[in-house]
Amino acid sequence: MAKGKLQVRLVKAETEIPVKNATVLVSQSVTEEFQNKEINLYTDSSGFTEIIELDTPDIFYSESYSSYVPYSTCVIKVVAEGYTDIKIIGTQILPKVTAMQAIELKPKGEGHEEEEVLIIPDSELINIPPKKKFDDQQNFISDLVSIIDDREVMIPSYVIVHLGTPDDKNAENLKVKFNDYIKNVCSCEIYATWSETAIRVNVYCIISFVLNRIYTEWYGVQGMDFHITNDSRYDQVFVKGRNTYKNIDRIVDLIFNTYIVIGNKRTPVLAKYCSGEEYIENGCLLKWQSKFLADKGLNPTEILNVFFGTEHSFARTRRIEGVPREYPGYPLGVGESGEYVKTVQTYLNFISEYYPVIDKIDVNGHYDIKTAIAVKKFQELFSLSGSGIVDFATWYSIAKLYVSLATTAENDVNRLRAFREGIFIPPTIDEEYGYIPIIKYPLE
Repeated sequence: MAKGKLQVRLVKAETEIPVKNATVLVSQSVTEEFQNKEINLYTDSSGFTEIIELDTPDIFYSESYSSYVPYSTCVIKVVAEGYTDIKIIGTQILPKVTAMQAIELKPKGEGHEEEEVLIIPDSELINIPPKKKFDDQQNFISDLVSIIDDREVMIPSYVIVHLGTPDDKNAENLKVKFNDYIKNVCSCEIYATWSETAIRVNVYCIISFVLNRIYTEWYGVQGMDFHITNDSRYDQVFVKGRNTYKNIDRIVDLIFNTYIVIGNKRTPVLAKYCSGEEYIENGCLLKWQSKFLADKGLNPTEILNVFFGTEHSFARTRRIEGVPREYPGYPLGVGESGEYVKTVQTYLNFISEYYPVIDKIDVNGHYDIKTAIAVKKFQELFSLSGSGIVDFATWYSIAKLYVSLATTAENDVNRLRAFREGIFIPPTIDEEYGYIPIIKYPLE
């Protein structure tokens, strides 16, 4: 028997606003291997619980193909004043890594009164014969490009995920932040106990696959209102409400703008991947085999070439949707000065209004010790490097959180102004340019 770790983060639904002082009950049922556990936790001012240890199977079971489940599971029940109760059944705890269970709480009084229950299915690597999964993918996945284009690739703010088959008109469409989507899919498709190289090469495939669907407008040109499905026969698995892992989260934040291309083409490759131990056919990355090759010392490029051929390579885009200012191209640390430093200081001060564990700092454009301490605290909160230096991952994590919180604050101000002044604000007509006509009506 081994140990794994768990931390829970609570935010208000569709925002990044933390929910503090909530009660979180974590239960792990008794089995032949594990003792029954019930642990009461509480969220701090940033919406996080403390990190706890839970029993897991030995790490051996996640290191090679097996029908034995290599993780333990737990049930998480959340109660918070003003919010609908929620229960998550099946949060997966792997040995020697920290599971991160992020939960969105729905405010009461908005049609959300009954307890919400989410049931998390087993990992994609459980009980799936290697050949069958590959055959299923071949039946449905197409390499056809619906739009021949040479546009520069942009990382979108969100992915619209259809929770069902493409023709299931009753299935829910879920709007998910791009990085969160990649973290969720990776946590579904492989095990977080694998080496960083093995995780990276699978993440590259996941990113490239979804970018291909978005770039080519594969489902859009068929008249569908989503980017991708969560059915592995057509696309890649995504599970609403499931946990991720801190090491996977960190890797995704480092490489989320990197994808696979052929030669000098810009189009991201529809990088197919499937379960299996044995090499079956060129053009499909086999997850287990990629793990074994990484264990032998191959790097991501070498592993990519084994499955897809030497004409494939990695590309990186600097275009990140929804971020006011792109990364300067070099890390910011103590001694740096200028507008980029001032931007970081401005963002962090605004974020600290919601996450008070981050101290206020002077917005002076000089990267001093206080700025480094504030950056380090942000990094520690959100599973980043903890170096106190603003690298690529930290820059975009800070910027995206700032934009999300600022957007929420602006919407709240608009709603309050509308209430006080009798202003009718109709729905946004043009999402791209944010054009919202405002008509002022007299109160009497």
